[in-house]
Amino acid sequence: IDHPAAMGCFVWTNSLFPETTLFWFDNQTKEQTKKPTKEQAREQVKGVCMNILWVVNIIVSDMADALGNASRTVFGGWIEAAARVLSEADDVQLTLLASGNVKKIERRDINGITYIVVPESSSRMKLKPRRLQESYCRRILNDQQPDCIHIQGTEYPLGLGVLAENAGRCPVFVSIQGILPLCVREYYCGLFETSHYRNSSLVTRMLTRLPIAIQRKRLADRLDIEHRYLEQSNYICGRTDCDRAYVLREQVQSQIRGEYIYSGELLRETFYQDSWALENCERHSIFIGNTSYSLKGFHHLLEAVSMLVKKYPDIHIYAAGDSHQPGSLKDFRHRVGYSYYINKMVRAFGLSSRITFTGILTDEEVKERMLSSHVSVVCSSAENSPNTLGEAMMLGVPSVVSYAGGMPSMADDGIEVLFYPKSDAVMMAAAIDTLWGDDERARKISAGSRERARKNHHPDHIKKLAESYRTAWKQMQGARS
Repeated sequence: IDHPAAMGCFVWTNSLFPETTLFWFDNQTKEQTKKPTKEQAREQVKGVCMNILWVVNIIVSDMADALGNASRTVFGGWIEAAARVLSEADDVQLTLLASGNVKKIERRDINGITYIVVPESSSRMKLKPRRLQESYCRRILNDQQPDCIHIQGTEYPLGLGVLAENAGRCPVFVSIQGILPLCVREYYCGLFETSHYRNSSLVTRMLTRLPIAIQRKRLADRLDIEHRYLEQSNYICGRTDCDRAYVLREQVQSQIRGEYIYSGELLRETFYQDSWALENCERHSIFIGNTSYSLKGFHHLLEAVSMLVKKYPDIHIYAAGDSHQPGSLKDFRHRVGYSYYINKMVRAFGLSSRITFTGILTDEEVKERMLSSHVSVVCSSAENSPNTLGEAMMLGVPSVVSYAGGMPSMADDGIEVLFYPKSDAVMMAAAIDTLWGDDERARKISAGSRERARKNHHPDHIKKLAESYRTAWKQMQGARS
């Protein structure tokens, strides 16, 4: 290093030259040190190491354990998987920010990742961050001094407080999880057009429709949150043709300036192990990952199963999540709306003994249930890239999927899954029958889905995201210079 002010040069591994060692070359002694630890490397390259702040909607398991399991959840494992891959980069220091049931700001450094939890508002569904939360965000940004901010999902307002305090200081990435305008439009999933609903009594129709319409209205109220996120972002991360189309619409109609970039996502780590085998599954069993509201289309699956019972008398549905059965006289939520209607359908079709509601499952339990099922069904009227489909494909479980939202970007029909027209129970039943009646076809679909899922959810997607961070960071530094 010829410059008189230079004390030395720090050299780290380049992805193009993986054999390059990590060392510090001292300008005075003309010697190089041994390869330092990751923590030492980050300390030595302060000012070169990127400080990335992720704003997430859940408290991941490592942080929940550190807080005493009070906020532990089985959801969000894909965030943990992606965070671990990103944190392995020597030039990245990752911080995850979430809100939760805590009384003060909680911070932990675990396995090279910094976790921060701030007290959440009385309701996470509020449309604005509280002023107190904004003050928390101000303190965190001042302490962390992030080089890039990444908002993982546009459903909750905590990230808006971060963006308000950021005020353009560093580039902002926003990842689209669901597509809210599409979900609002397709929320009923053809429920009110079904013959069973139209032939129901007036009381049944009223007790069903009004509560579901209220739920849809609450979802529609959140459209402004998503718009504000997109409006303040520099980069919008998506992974399907569907989310790209909706971003394009926002760019045209609302003059959103954020650049769309492709950003694939990972699955929960356990799903990269094991594979489905026809010989080990429970014949004529169906797995569905979510039945909680009308958008998920469970009513269409019940109708399809009612058509298949005669041909497959041992047919059985395993539905993950909460049962639609009311737990007590005070359980009003299950006595009206979608749960009320599902219970009506189950009794009308005589399917009570053919459905098992598994309750909330851990990732290992979901995997075990999938591997034991003959087919996995995703019958939603609107999804972007559902993890349930990605996980089933990664395991090789033959899947029947509605042709809706971003799911056609995840697989090819007849090769990796069987698609059917959304909200069409007759065609869903026909697709299930195809897989159950042709074992060789089921095995080919299984093999094709595994191969495609490995590409869709490869860890290299996170490494490419890190490159996008580096590019945005350098551009911001150049603009400031």
